[in-house]
Amino acid sequence: VARAAELGVPALALTDHGVLYGAIALVKACTASPIAVKPIIGNEMYIVNVDIPYVPQSEQNASVLTENEVGQAMRKEHTAAADAAADSKKMGKRPKPPRRFHLTVLAKNTVGYRNLVQLTTQAHLHGKVGPGNPRPCINKAMLFKHREGLMVSSGCLGGEVAQAILNDEPDLAISV
Repeated sequence: VARAAELGVPALALTDHGVLYGAIALVKACTASPIAVKPIIGNEMYIVNVDIPYVPQSEQNASVLTENEVGQAMRKEHTAAADAAADSKKMGKRPKPPRRFHLTVLAKNTVGYRNLVQLTTQAHLHGKVGPGNPRPCINKAMLFKHREGLMVSSGCLGGEVAQAILNDEPDLAISV
C-alpha cells in the first residue's frame, strides 16, 4: 500500500481466491496510509453452470428480482448440465462434475460489499462443488440476484470467456 501511495495509485484491489480473508487488512492498510489509497475489496470466485441450493436474503436486503425469476434463470442454466449428465449415464459413463470457472468480482461500494459477502457466504454454505476437494461456487443466477454494487470481470485464463477462446469456441465466448 505504501508503494502504491508513493506512485500515486488512487486505488488498490485485493481479490482473494474464493474468500475475503484479506479484506480487513487491506482496508486497515489503506486507511493508515498518509496518502489516500482507496481499498477495493474483491473475490476471485468459482462459478458453475448448474443449480446450487440457494438460501434467499433477509427481507431487509431483498433484491428486486422475484424468487420465480431467479428460479427460471437457474433452471435454464441447469438444463445443459442435466442433459450432459443424462447422456453420460445412458452411455454407462460416470457423469463429469460441473466445470468450475474463475470470475473476478469487486465491490464498488457498501451495497456491493454486502452483496459480495452474501455471495461468498452462500458459496461456502451451499455451493461446494467438485470431486475430492470441492470449492465454494456460485452460479449466474446467484450473481444476477446480488449484482447491485458489483463490478465483474471475466477473470484470469481460468475464466469461462478465456476458456471458450482457448478452446476455439468464439460463439460460446460471446454468449457467456
